[in-house]
Formats: sequence, C-alpha cells, structure tokens
Amino acid sequence: MTEASNTQTETDTLAENSDRLMVEQLENTLAEHLEKLRDYDIDGAMPLAEEASRLSQAISIAGILDRAEFADERKRIDESYAEIGLVIAGKRQEVSDKLEEIREGIETLSASIDNQG
Repeated sequence: MTEASNTQTETDTLAENSDRLMVEQLENTLAEHLEKLRDYDIDGAMPLAEEASRLSQAISIAGILDRAEFADERKRIDESYAEIGLVIAGKRQEVSDKLEEIREGIETLSASIDNQG
C-alpha cells in the first residue's frame, strides 16, 4: 500500500467516524427531546429541538442516512421523529381536555354565583 492510499484510508475512516458521531448525537438528542416532551418540560425541549434540527440538516446535506451502512440508524431516527409527533399530539389533546374542564368549572361557578345573587 502506498503512502497516498494509507492517507486516503485514514481520511475515509475519520470521515466515517465523524458521520457516526453526528448520527449518534442526533439519536441522543432526539431521545432527550422526547423525554422532555413527556415531562411537559417545554423550556428544556425547545433547545433540544433546535439542536436536532441543526444536526438533521447537516446529516441530510451530507447524505449520511442515504448510505446503506446507516440503514438501521435511519430507521431508529425515523421512529424517534414519529414518536415525538405522537407525544406532541397526545399532549396537545391532554391540554385541550384540561382547558375544557376549566371552562366547564368556570361556567358552573358562574351559574352558581348568578343563582345566589
């Protein structure tokens, strides 16, 4: 093997490791984001969403998840985004239900006050 081919192999290995680290960081960020959403920690979730967006964009531009060796990671990341969407939808419904309960309570209280007056 020539020195040039050794250098190219080392460069390819470094690039592959960098790509893997970036994908791993995205997976970890998405997991943290999901945890914050489940805990209603919007202040904690927002910076993680922004970080995930930046990582996703960089990964997408580089075409990393389009490569066959990242098929498993792509599947996990797709599943994470789907789960985040479901959690957000579920939390939205929970908040809507709570608001409806509050409205009903206010209406009941108002009616009670009106009847006493």
